[in-house]
Order: sequence, then structure tokens, then C-alpha cells
Amino acid sequence: MSKILKKIKIKTILILAVLLRLVLLPLTYHGDITVVYWWGKFASDFGLRGYYDWLNFGGYGLPDQPMILIYYAQIIRKLFDFIYSIIWYINVNIPLFPSKISQWFFLEGNQILLKTPFIFFDILLAFIVLNFLKLLKITNKSKLKIAFIFILFYIPLIYNSTLWGSGDYLFWLSTRYSKKNIFKPPYF
Repeated sequence: MSKILKKIKIKTILILAVLLRLVLLPLTYHGDITVVYWWGKFASDFGLRGYYDWLNFGGYGLPDQPMILIYYAQIIRKLFDFIYSIIWYINVNIPLFPSKISQWFFLEGNQILLKTPFIFFDILLAFIVLNFLKLLKITNKSKLKIAFIFILFYIPLIYNSTLWGSGDYLFWLSTRYSKKNIFKPPYF
């Protein structure tokens, strides 16, 4: 087993993990994507004041996530609007530009923009785990590589980022992880 692991390079593992996620990204969909889409649209259109209190979400689920996710959905929506306005401008003003691109981006763009960062955060998580294991003085390269492979090909993690478009661990890590203070309360 260790001979096989020695032959496999980290770069190859990374490429395969990213390719797997990028292939699954447009092919998968979860209903929560629609809810987060509307959360971001309403946050973008109406602002955040009273966001949890008075806003009617037109039959979609009321926001029940931390504000950091709402900020994220709002940023994604603003990015979508910006990119779509460029695509639409090109579509209207350059006759050779294929209209199918603007139609596709209008239908799929927000979902892809929402999911894509979490794919790269999966990679970041794998490196954080590697660094954490090194902090624990685990130096066996085979064990480190197995942990890296396990994180990158862990089905629930792939499901979270590519199907559901979620990275709850990212928000948890942003409040809990501090490399400098990892073993000091309240971080551990």
C-alpha cells in the first residue's frame, strides 16, 4: 500500500479531486440552492436592515442561517448580476456572440457561482487537516497522504460542496480555527 501511495503525487490527487467536483457541479442540484438564491436576491435587492424580521420571501424558506451565509449569498448575487450584465451587454451589442451563453448563465450562473468557492474551500480544508496533523507530530508521509485523500474524496464533503452548495465547515472554521491558538481554550 505504501509503495502505491509513494507513486501518487499530491498534485495528482488535487487535480482529480477538483476535476471530480467540477464535473459534478453543473450536473447536480439541491432544492436548498433555490432558497439560498432567493436569500441572496432579497439581500441584494432590499438590503440587510430588518432582513430576518419583516422580509416576505414569497413562499421560500425564511432565512435560518447565520448572517455570514446571508452575506455570502448577497455577494454571490451581486457577482451574478455584474457578470450577467456584461454577458447581456455583449449579447446585445455583438451579433456574433451566441445567445445561448446568456440563457445558460441566467439559468445556471447563480448556482455555479454559489457552489464554486466551496469546491476550493474543500481543498483548503484538506491542507488545514494536513497542517493540523503535522502539529500533532504525525510525520509519516503515507499517513498524511491517506488523510489528504480521505478528506478530498469524502463523499459527504463532496455532496456538501457540489450538490448542496454548502460549506458549513467553512463558517465553523472561520470562528473556531486559529493556527496560533489551536490548543488554547476556547478553540479546542
